[in-house]
Formats: sequence, structure tokens, C-alpha cells
Amino acid sequence: MGLTQTWYTCCLGDFAKAGLEFQLGIQPLGSNGEVSGRIDADTYRILKGTEHPQEAFDVLAYLITTGGDKLLPTYGAMPAIASKTDAFFEKKSADYPFVTEESWNVFIQGLAYPDTPSSEQYQPNSIKATARFATFFDLMNNTVDLDFEAEYQKLVDDLNAIYNE
Repeated sequence: MGLTQTWYTCCLGDFAKAGLEFQLGIQPLGSNGEVSGRIDADTYRILKGTEHPQEAFDVLAYLITTGGDKLLPTYGAMPAIASKTDAFFEKKSADYPFVTEESWNVFIQGLAYPDTPSSEQYQPNSIKATARFATFFDLMNNTVDLDFEAEYQKLVDDLNAIYNE
């Protein structure tokens, strides 16, 4: 079992060639009883201060139209432009004919449950926060009889402090 995004389907060719099959499923409910989505978006942006705004816009327009049509099959990500989604799933279905339509639909249904905050969202003091996460993961992986609840609450408190610096 793996937890991943649509872009990982680009990498299952050898898996399928070996005669292995897979289906997709929803994530279980979280401990709070709520659905948690895991939407990962790769976006293109034009910086406000760019020296070449028109050229940057032309490239961006190409990437989300004609260029996107050429790149999406290789890139493996489900397009955000709804009119391009059918072609994406037709290609995926051709690559993996054993995956059912209901299974592919998991990605569409998941759009109703985005992460808040998003994994693409700005993280204040990201280096310090990442270091704090690493300390927590180290504790989880290397501490016998860890008081998880206490350490998790400490993590939450520390991250709140880090984010609000």
C-alpha cells in the first residue's frame, strides 16, 4: 500500500510490465473522524518583479495550453484545467487497463477534501520547523516507551511558537 499523488502513476510502468496490478482507494478517516485529503499541486508563477512580464506570461500560457498537452503525459499529474482531465485519464487507462474507472475517480473525489493548510502553502520559519519535525520523528523512531501524546502536544506547541516568531 502506498500513499501518493497522481504524478506517481508515471513511475508504475515497470510494476505493470511485471504483471502486477493495482487499484486506488480513499484514505481512512483521521483520528478526529474527518476526511483528510492530500492534494499536491505543482504550480507555475510569475514573480511580480520580473523584468520580462510579457515573455513570462507567454511561456506560462504555453505551459497551460499547447505545451501542457505535450507535457502532461510525461509529467504524470492530473491537470487542474477540467477540460483536460478526460484526456489525462484516457492516457492513464491506456497505460494501466486493469485500473477501474471507479478507482481513477478517487482522484476526482479527493479534490473535495484539500489539506488546510496546503502542502504547497508557505510555511513560516520553514528551516526551523523542519528541524523540529525531524527531532519529533527521531523521537518516534528511537525512543522505547515514548509518551506519544505528550511529545505530540510538545511538537504542536513548539510549531505554533516557531510559526508565530
